[in-house]
This record gives sequence, C-alpha cells and structure tokens, in this order.
Amino acid sequence: MALPRRALVTSLVIYYIFLQLALRFGLIGPTMLDLKDNLGISYAAMSNAFSAMCIGICTGALSTGALSRVVPSRELSAFILLLISASLVSSYTYWLDYRHFVGANFAVGVTTGAAIATCEAWILELWGKDCGPWMQALQFFRGLGYIIGPVLADPFLSLEVEDRDGEGGKEVLF
Repeated sequence: MALPRRALVTSLVIYYIFLQLALRFGLIGPTMLDLKDNLGISYAAMSNAFSAMCIGICTGALSTGALSRVVPSRELSAFILLLISASLVSSYTYWLDYRHFVGANFAVGVTTGAAIATCEAWILELWGKDCGPWMQALQFFRGLGYIIGPVLADPFLSLEVEDRDGEGGKEVLF
C-alpha cells in the first residue's frame, strides 16, 4: 500500500513543528535561573511565571476548537500561532518588568497549547484509523526536542549559582 505523498510531507512538517516546540521548552527550563537573575526576582516568582505558562498551555489547548471555527485552515492557524509564540519567546530577554514577563509567559503558553492541539488533530485528520504510528512519531519528535534543548543551552548557562546552605560560597553547576 502506497502512502499518500501529501499526507507524508504534511506529517514531516508537523514533526518539525513539534521538534521546534519541544526545543523551545527544552531551552526554557535550564535558562530559567539565568532569566531569574536578569529580572532580579526570587525562585518563587520565577516559579509563578513558569506556572503562568503551564496554565496558558491548558487554556490554549482547550480553546483550539473555537480557534478552528475562526481560522478556516489548519495551515494558517498553525502558522499564526507559531509566529506569535516565536516572537514572544525571542523577546524574553527584553521583558524587564515581572508582570509583563508573566503575561508573555501566559501568551506563549496559550499559543503553544493551541499549536500542539492543532498539530495533533491534524495528524488524526490526515491518517484517520491508521494514525497510531504517526502519533507515536509525533511524540518521539517532542521527546527528542526535550533532550536536545538543554544540551544546546548548556554552553550559554551561568556556571555558578548562589550557595543554598547559607555559607556564602558558590557551587558549580557543571
């Protein structure tokens, strides 16, 4: 049985989208401590910003059905969501006000959650009953991005963090 060429090419593009989404989240995790220092906030405040992103992801995933009624094509929807999300993430270091940073994190979460749900629905629509291996490959590319992201971030991370035992020294991360 020959695979439909258009469905195969579309699936490969969706895998690439999932890889870059996961790379971005793989980069955000390890760099949160450096972002915390740039913003001059506490660990708890940075944790709240990360929580805002996770709440945004849930909100975006739940709003995907309404989005599909407003935007007529999945291609256009995915493109708009990825463009907004990439613009916000690339501007992270320019958000010097904590409230704006939390708002940007929430917006990144909403667009990312909607993009993930859109791509997963797209794979289901493309392959129908035979979507099992294609969905598995989608999750593989997500996992691959989560592995590669921290590896890419490592050379750019601060090598020292404040000692948490209160003795005033520094401890090396790597």
